[in-house]
Amino acid sequence: MNHCFLLLTHFSAKSAYDQVLELMNEKHFFVIHFDRKTDAPPDDPYLLLLQSLPQVRLINDRLNVQWGSFATVAATLALIREAFHFSDIAYLHLISGQCRHVKPVDYIHAYFNTYAGTEFIQCGDMAAAPAFLSRFNIFSLARLL
Repeated sequence: MNHCFLLLTHFSAKSAYDQVLELMNEKHFFVIHFDRKTDAPPDDPYLLLLQSLPQVRLINDRLNVQWGSFATVAATLALIREAFHFSDIAYLHLISGQCRHVKPVDYIHAYFNTYAGTEFIQCGDMAAAPAFLSRFNIFSLARLL
């Protein structure tokens, strides 16, 4: 079972590289969005190392992500779109540059093998939602992808 980690970060390329190394496994793939404000020039040695890894893809169109802004959603959607370049991904994991796993990789695999096929995020029919939620109808994931 393959996993793709979607990394939304405003930290350095070195920090992202360290995070990828912590989670590196033959069944793990990574897509990384560096905030536009992040100092990650094209010749950054850690950025070059990330680009050299076949299981890592970087988002080229870096957005200026502000906390609570729609740019956060747009960057997340860009990560999801890029993740489809990898094949046979069973789960997507959205993590920030501050996230660090606290369980061994083998534990993560055992957990997801135990709950294979389980959806951990649910959605519902907005038509059945209370009227005050109707303002959310203007956003459609299908239209954004």
